[in-house]
Amino acid sequence: MSLSVLYRAPGEEEAWDVTTLVTACTWTTKRTGSPAALELTVLRSETAWACGGMVAARRDGETFFQGYVFKVSSGEGEELSITVYDQRLTTPETAGLTISKQVTTNDGVDVPDDTFTFLVTANGAAYTGTYTVGGETKTAGNDGSITLKHNETAIISGIDYGTAFVITESDKDGYTLTSAKLDLSLIHI
Repeated sequence: MSLSVLYRAPGEEEAWDVTTLVTACTWTTKRTGSPAALELTVLRSETAWACGGMVAARRDGETFFQGYVFKVSSGEGEELSITVYDQRLTTPETAGLTISKQVTTNDGVDVPDDTFTFLVTANGAAYTGTYTVGGETKTAGNDGSITLKHNETAIISGIDYGTAFVITESDKDGYTLTSAKLDLSLIHI
């Protein structure tokens, strides 16, 4: 009997055979009520194990388990513990990102109809995909620019889980940024 283990990191298209890194493997399943689990002990390597990555375990070439990395634990020594479940428990395949703009003025002064620019990078590169504002689909600029007015919200949907974003609001003459808010709740699209 031969056992092989494949791993695909979030956002990657190619799966890697990590069988030679596996030092222990335990598969548990129950008939109903809870997901099947694959517990792996793996040698530390250049492999970037991440929650949401996909793992497939094969016996004699036939897949008997496929699931998602739920937990990566680092202990003493040269090994990592990886917990994989065959159901998504908290990690969606895709998610969304929202960017909102609120402008406040001195008492009694109307908010101007000015536009504000946000530069967005995804995994270190300018985001040039689409986003929606008030139901209208727009395309980000080649530099990753997204523009908003007061009380508008840009929604980027269908983002691969694990994508790292950096959002920078460009300076605007006559305006001072007084606060920024980061909401880490997941957006299920």
